[in-house]
Amino acid sequence: MITEDLILEVLNNYSISFKQLSKGARIEGSPERVMQRAVFESQEGSKYLINELDPNTVPRKEIIATTLDLLKNMPKVLAHTKNNENKSITEVNNRFFEISEYLDSEKLPRPEYVKDAWRGKQLANFLIDLSNNSKNIEKTEAFYFSDFIKDLQIKLQQHNPEILKQIIDIIKFLENKFFQEEKDIPLTFSHGDYHPLNMLWKDDQLLAVIDWEFCGSKPELYDMANLLGCIGQEHPEYLIQKLSIAFIKTMKESNLFSSWDQALNYIIAMRFAWLSEWLRKDRPDMQQLEIDYMHVLIKNYKEINKIFILKLEESR
Repeated sequence: MITEDLILEVLNNYSISFKQLSKGARIEGSPERVMQRAVFESQEGSKYLINELDPNTVPRKEIIATTLDLLKNMPKVLAHTKNNENKSITEVNNRFFEISEYLDSEKLPRPEYVKDAWRGKQLANFLIDLSNNSKNIEKTEAFYFSDFIKDLQIKLQQHNPEILKQIIDIIKFLENKFFQEEKDIPLTFSHGDYHPLNMLWKDDQLLAVIDWEFCGSKPELYDMANLLGCIGQEHPEYLIQKLSIAFIKTMKESNLFSSWDQALNYIIAMRFAWLSEWLRKDRPDMQQLEIDYMHVLIKNYKEINKIFILKLEESR
């Protein structure tokens, strides 16, 4: 538990005057990214989020902090608050902490949010801005789903052949339509976990994008595929609701992507990462949900793919 005394000890390294813990403050983003977290208020009335980090994650957290510093001119990026030594991570008694601005936000209205075209436009505009502002970020080793799926197939053959039986047709589908083409998709800097629950929303505005844990160089479709794939996973029909259509329309008008013909394939391929996560967490219910979802996407491939290869009206 992060106590007032602990926060005061950490703040000895910052130019922030502690006032009180903000008990009951809603914290968006995955709690798995940190050991524990809390929100507090300063004497000046500002609110901050403090995270205690697993020591094993500190090297990666430092890379993320450096990356966010390079993007801090983007208004929807919350860079870390620097300590008195101009560092983003502070060590106190062999424990590690990071602090960033806390923004009050509204809970995402699910499932009604999929009907909001304005969300789709703002989500697209953020990715366009990210592309324009990340050109100087050092490239990292690219992640490819074709390699990931092949590796997962080997593991499933050894440890979970029943799951493999259910998805072997999906793998063959992607082998024919996607594996060879994926590595021809241009690389770009990507958020890496871009979906509506990793956003802060308030008053019809996207306030900030959070949880940059998986950011780095990826095929240009990566963030788009995660966003739309997660929306469609709630219900496949959400892929043709106003948010999704407005997002795709805005992205296509930007001419940012050159690989729209692989968009739906990329969405299907990305679900293997989610399936792997549910296998890791031993969630048979979610495993089956992902498998069923991929089969629905393939069964309705031609109809769904129209949203990527044709111009559709936002008002549909």
